[in-house]
Amino acid sequence: MPRATSKFVCQQCGHESVKWMGRCPDCGQWNTLIETVTPATGSAARASARRGPHLAAVPLPAVRPLAEKRQSTGSAELDRVLGGGLVPGAVILMGGEPGIGKCVTGDTRVLDPQSGAFLPITELREKRAPVLSLDESSHRLVPQEVTAFYDQGVRPIVEVKTRLGRTLRCTPSHPVLTPDGWRAVGALEPGCRIAAPRSLPFFGTESLAEEAVKLIAYVLSDGCVRDVVGVTNTLVEVERDLHEIAAYFGMEIRAHQKTGTLAKSYVFTRRRAGREAIRNEVAEALRAVKAAHQPSWAAWARSAEV
Repeated sequence: MPRATSKFVCQQCGHESVKWMGRCPDCGQWNTLIETVTPATGSAARASARRGPHLAAVPLPAVRPLAEKRQSTGSAELDRVLGGGLVPGAVILMGGEPGIGKCVTGDTRVLDPQSGAFLPITELREKRAPVLSLDESSHRLVPQEVTAFYDQGVRPIVEVKTRLGRTLRCTPSHPVLTPDGWRAVGALEPGCRIAAPRSLPFFGTESLAEEAVKLIAYVLSDGCVRDVVGVTNTLVEVERDLHEIAAYFGMEIRAHQKTGTLAKSYVFTRRRAGREAIRNEVAEALRAVKAAHQPSWAAWARSAEV
């Protein structure tokens, strides 16, 4: 005899399945399969009608709560959602599999607050390094241990760019914090404001000296760092800055005219008398780190790619 049947339909792409699945096999979205019941037909439907009247749906506010004794969770909002609290013996799903709806590309880099290294997120597959996580109560970045790495395979990717030039590559369901709360990236529109840290509050609070900031800026724009630190430029103002920077670090500037151009190459040098003391200081720092962490020199060289 025919009877009522049910199927699970994806609310994103329409895929149908005879059983519930956490992830749609067609579009890859999580928790989008909703059960749909097909009523019985023929004699079974008539038999069902004879058993009693059809029950009509009522608005949720009109549903009268049952009299079971409930235990408060301590959260007024959660108690309201649960109808007054937890019922003894009930099973409440508080969250799904870790990583659901929060997926970034494998080349996304995260900060290790212990070492200061920006690691590709794929390195967390083997290395359980701590990462920075948002504390929603204080809205500050705090270190948190990584518990698991989930490879979700090939997924559709979107790219979000801010006016400050920051870029986020992630799945459309990845949540970001906005003035209206957490929203999926795929639901954002151009001009929406999203939260981003002004800085990474680690490794001290002292500001860099102006000369140090200028040195970094010149090296990144017109310089190079190999066996020597050098900057190539044509401006007199830059040459004056470089001499001031060299004096601040106890160094000297050697200028070399570039062939066929007005530009000069400026190289930072140090007097021979001061090199040995600095090399000894660096060597002592390396030995101290090796003693504290016990890596071999060969393993350390391979890790540092030198």
